[in-house]
Amino acid sequence: MRICIIGSSGSGKSYLANVLGKELGLPVVHMDMYFWEDDWDRVSKEEMFNRIADAMGSGDWIVDGSYLTHQELMEYRFSLADLIIHLDIPMEECIDNVRERHGNHYLGFPDDLPETDLEALIEHIKKWHERKWEMLDIANELGEHKIMKLGSREEVNNFIRSISVTQELDRT
Repeated sequence: MRICIIGSSGSGKSYLANVLGKELGLPVVHMDMYFWEDDWDRVSKEEMFNRIADAMGSGDWIVDGSYLTHQELMEYRFSLADLIIHLDIPMEECIDNVRERHGNHYLGFPDDLPETDLEALIEHIKKWHERKWEMLDIANELGEHKIMKLGSREEVNNFIRSISVTQELDRT
């Protein structure tokens, strides 16, 4: 199975990807990890595309990340996905989540990167919520996969429980 998880910063993409990866035994590709050089300079769009495509490989995977400005990469991921999970968590909750994790070296990133600046992250969340429909339009245009919208923590947790139960039944 190939799963893309999209949503705003602070929506829980990485958390859900890690839980699903463990439950389903699938490798997880966190797009944020491929956006930086070793010295924390950004990579080019072409380099990021190549890195993500290599990380995805030809097998099954879970990819978490949105990157609205990388349309070619978005179309590539979506075209290969069996399922796209859209975490449509309310904007204020995403902002609260980012505030809560700020300063905790999220995914190992230093806190002094422009992208980890709290105010910049909050602005990024606001822009995502204004532009998320662009990404969903692209996903719908490709149309050969299922799009699942989870709009609350309760829905995310129910989905995780359903996967856990299914996996447990498959093991018996």
